[in-house]
Amino acid sequence: MFLYRREIDGLRSIAVIPVLFFHAGFSLFSGGFIGVDIFFVISGYLICKVMFKYRNLNSNSLFNFYVKRARRTLPALLVMILFSIPFFLYILMPVNLKDYGQSLITTPIFLSNFLFGSENDYWGAISELKPLLHTWSLSIEWQFYILFPLLFFFKKRFAIFLILFLASFISNILINFDELHVYINNHKIRIADFFFTTNRIWEFIIGSCLYVLEKDYKNKI
Repeated sequence: MFLYRREIDGLRSIAVIPVLFFHAGFSLFSGGFIGVDIFFVISGYLICKVMFKYRNLNSNSLFNFYVKRARRTLPALLVMILFSIPFFLYILMPVNLKDYGQSLITTPIFLSNFLFGSENDYWGAISELKPLLHTWSLSIEWQFYILFPLLFFFKKRFAIFLILFLASFISNILINFDELHVYINNHKIRIADFFFTTNRIWEFIIGSCLYVLEKDYKNKI
């Protein structure tokens, strides 16, 4: 659908290395999780590029877009989940199995970021007992995949991008001052800002705006 960009794959490799070293426990890469943020920016750029290639956006082209996204992500995700089940059924304690069972439900429907955000902090010791914790970022990616293409039914896309960017960026600042709490059946549920979708939208929008600027001014970014 569009020309292959080698530099984007290079940026992906640069982003994934600090993430791996961070999770391996290298103190030099204590901020390596920023690689995930870079991936979000890249996704915003690429998905915006894909959507602009659809000359006539309609229900059929939108369906084709979702199918292609599913083919790229779902097979590997489902294989990983299926292979993890017997292993973690054997090693996890019953109390941890309950949490694991919940993540088995929310991960395939791309809501695991809300589950993990309501349970405990990403950096807590208990997080090591959550085998599917890393799927939180894929959930946010898919929430973006589902909602972002709908913006292309509007004419003033760049203005909408800017509004979303500002709203998300301000939300990020405000929520980081204090964690968000919601009440369900009189139970207080905490949503950690690290997992909160609105705190990440601005990163996707940055990538989208970069492509719009590149497209309009015909300069390769």
